[in-house]
Amino acid sequence: MSTIGNRIKQCRLAAGLSVDELAEKLHKNRATVYRYENDDIKDLPITILEPLAQALNTSPAYLLGWNKSNDAYNKSAKEPALTDDELKLLSNYRKLNNTGKTVAQGSIEALTTQEQFCTKVKRDEAI
Repeated sequence: MSTIGNRIKQCRLAAGLSVDELAEKLHKNRATVYRYENDDIKDLPITILEPLAQALNTSPAYLLGWNKSNDAYNKSAKEPALTDDELKLLSNYRKLNNTGKTVAQGSIEALTTQEQFCTKVKRDEAI
């Protein structure tokens, strides 16, 4: 199973970046980047996720393992960057244990089947 650290390293190598170059783009030191890649930092700060994805030309969803393919992240694509509310939800989700995550996923899926909670686009995507 690929970890976030593995995906960060794979993307860095695919982008042709050295650890030092990535660290410079993130305004971090090289040791921090190595810690990200080695999964030594268990709770990757949410504030670093979007800049990290941009620096690696990928999406936060790919880094987190939500998207299985690493299509180059296109800022003009239909899927916008994560909003502050989405980042907050993600941060809270990451605090849950596996049982809590399963419950949260089920709750969100249940909400997407109820018209009063969905925009037309979101409802159509859930079907």
